[in-house]
Amino acid sequence: METTGILTEKEAAAMIVDLKPQTLARPRLRRRGPKYLKLGGKIRYRVIDIQEWMEASLIDPAAQPLPARKHVKRKAA
Repeated sequence: METTGILTEKEAAAMIVDLKPQTLARPRLRRRGPKYLKLGGKIRYRVIDIQEWMEASLIDPAAQPLPARKHVKRKAA
């Protein structure tokens, strides 16, 4: 797999945890996916844009607030 350069839809999808190209196309059509190029009528992705998109999706569990604990009322015995 390339680490720099231009990728086909299939190569870009494989770079993102083995997605199918159709799965990568959905967010593109909703304008939510990684940046892309349209060259000669074909969709291409730059490796750096795929990496940046994945980095933007990174979740740090330590930075997430803990969910509020629900208080459960117990019945009196």
